[in-house]
Amino acid sequence: MAANLSIDEIKLLDARYSMKDVEEENAAADDEASPLNMDMVCGNKYIEKELQLIVTVEVSCNAPSLPFNFNVKYGAAYSLSEKPTKDEIERFVNVICPFQIMPYISEFVSELTRRAGHEPLLIPPVNFVAIEKERKEKEAAASDSNE
Repeated sequence: MAANLSIDEIKLLDARYSMKDVEEENAAADDEASPLNMDMVCGNKYIEKELQLIVTVEVSCNAPSLPFNFNVKYGAAYSLSEKPTKDEIERFVNVICPFQIMPYISEFVSELTRRAGHEPLLIPPVNFVAIEKERKEKEAAASDSNE
C-alpha cells in the first residue's frame, strides 16, 4: 500500500525584497526583452521515526529587466500515513510538495511587488514532473558513464 501524505502546515520562512539603484533601473528599462531568470532551490528532511516530511522551496530573482530583487522561502510540514518507499519519498520531495508550495510563493511575490508600486510579478508555472524527469535522466547518464 502506498503512503498517504497530509499537509500539517505551510508557512513563510523568509522574504527579502530590495529596490535596485535608479541608475540600474534605467539601464534595465532599456533591456525589457530579457527573460525572467529565477533560481529555485528545494530542500527536504524526512524524519522516519515520526513519519514527518519537511520540504522548503526558495525562489530568488535578480533579473536585469526588473527594478527589484527578491528572495522568498516557504516551508511545509507533512505527515505520512506509513513508512514510504524510496521512490515515494523522491516523488513527494521533488514533485508533489513543491507543486503544493509554489502557489503560495507565486501569490506572495505578486502581492509583494504590487504593494511596492510595481506591476504584480507573475511567476510562470513550474513543471515539476519535467524537472524530476530531467534530473533522473541526468542521474542515469552519470551512473552509465561511471561504469
